Amino acid sequence: MSMANVVALNQSGDEEEKFFPSVNPGIKPFGSRVLVQIRRVRTKRKSGIIITKQTTETILDNTCVAKVIAVGPLAYKNRNTMEPWSEGTWCEAGEYVFVPKYGGLRWEKPYKVDDCYSDTIQFAIFDDLNITGSVEDPLNDENETVGAASRPAPRRPRSKKRSLRLSRSKAKPILMVMMAKTSDFPTLAMKKRTENVRLAAMSASAAVKRSVLPATRAKRKCSG
Repeated sequence: MSMANVVALNQSGDEEEKFFPSVNPGIKPFGSRVLVQIRRVRTKRKSGIIITKQTTETILDNTCVAKVIAVGPLAYKNRNTMEPWSEGTWCEAGEYVFVPKYGGLRWEKPYKVDDCYSDTIQFAIFDDLNITGSVEDPLNDENETVGAASRPAPRRPRSKKRSLRLSRSKAKPILMVMMAKTSDFPTLAMKKRTENVRLAAMSASAAVKRSVLPATRAKRKCSG
């Protein structure tokens, strides 16, 4: 074996340990169930870009690549006779399979070793019939996509009326500032003060008329 092949195998082993580290799930499947370990998610791209926690959680929810950890005694066998299926066993421990995105019993275990990967390991138990197929390249996560639920909704194009209204509302504060700079504040204050004095004089005159009018009527009655 050449040195290049040895290096490639070592790198592949290191990548496999990062995506599928050896962690005891603490559960042994019964019956026809299959225990798998979901592939870990990167928290930092190879380019050094850090992925947000919300994005990593969404990618983990959408990840369907898993490693078979254990297979129940009835998996891929006749439930009554315990004889293997005629088509053979779909998967065995150590193989990589494609599992459904939803369903199954899932749980997580903490595992903090590398900052470039998630700090939890997710396990799941599926029925043997729910295993979809085998995976040729389980370590390739470059095409991993985020689900549609996490994508922002497309922006609706603004109508001309709405755009004009927004432009006017944005221009209004600027127009107010320009008016404030060019207006004559003393003149406005003087006009307001003059108006207040005029209103006060009118109210005082009305009060005098109300107090004088009864006395005038009484004098006219006496003189008559």
